[in-house]
Amino acid sequence: VCHCERHYIVPKRAKSILYAHCTIPFAMSASAGVLVCNEEGVLLTKVRIGETKVKVLERVGVTTGILSDKEGFGLLNNDAVTSEGAPYVFKPSQEQKHQAGGDLAAELQALRLEVHGVRETLPSVLVGHVITPSQASRIPQVVASVFDSLGLSHNPRKTDSEYVLPQLCGDDWKLSWKWPKDYGDDRSLERTSYHPVAEYLKKLGFVCVDVSEGQCCVEKLLFNADIFTSREDNPMRVRGQRVYLRHRIQGRTDLAVLRRDNHGGYILRNMIKFVVEIKTVYGYQQSQTGCMREAQLQVIGLNAFNTHSSPPVVLSNLAKTHKVVYLD
Repeated sequence: VCHCERHYIVPKRAKSILYAHCTIPFAMSASAGVLVCNEEGVLLTKVRIGETKVKVLERVGVTTGILSDKEGFGLLNNDAVTSEGAPYVFKPSQEQKHQAGGDLAAELQALRLEVHGVRETLPSVLVGHVITPSQASRIPQVVASVFDSLGLSHNPRKTDSEYVLPQLCGDDWKLSWKWPKDYGDDRSLERTSYHPVAEYLKKLGFVCVDVSEGQCCVEKLLFNADIFTSREDNPMRVRGQRVYLRHRIQGRTDLAVLRRDNHGGYILRNMIKFVVEIKTVYGYQQSQTGCMREAQLQVIGLNAFNTHSSPPVVLSNLAKTHKVVYLD
């Protein structure tokens, strides 16, 4: 009920104004309704008094379920809601709960896929360098970093005995070859031995090709392998970025012995039986460890991701010092 004030105005000739007070009743409240909540007390909807359970469930957005009054008594389909029974509680059926769980699992899977997509779109950082056998012979840390990434030991076991050639080369290396007897730097003469050694191996029945200048090699590289490692603790790894360290190992050797004749075509790693890296006596004496590192890197370049074969490297100074480097 609201109190209002009504004014009565007399004509101008009147000498006074009279005020009369009255009360006018009118309805202020909207149509009465009751609340419907879930089991946790969260409001789902508001329905009119007198609506049936079927109508209430329709307003909730379902067709089945349990609707109980505040005392916990469940309503039948044709039972109507009353103000005395409010607030009413809606409970989903077991089938609805199972479906909700399935929907939640589907939503979580969709969310995982979305997060995966976001991660894939994040920029990754690639830190890499190119390593060649000649670099490996001069810089020990270069080979050490590669060996560390691959989980290999840095140097093979050192023994006083000389390694013999692989059995596939015969029991003895019988090539008659003499380097110049002067004790100066004879490394420039190394190339003069390639052809005689290749011809000698051919006489033994091997298919030997001179690849010292990249002959018959793709882009003049006998091997060109990428080795990736993930750097989880890299300081550049921020906001989900992935940091990769790439070792690109590329280069060639002196002579390649093939499994079969390639008839002048490209030489690929799966065709190689073994390779020969030749050093002069003086060159080998100057840095035996450098020559060994060079051969080691050639082994990695020839074997990395090579699922067809595991070519060894024969390191020789053609003066009864022959070492075979291979993966064990």
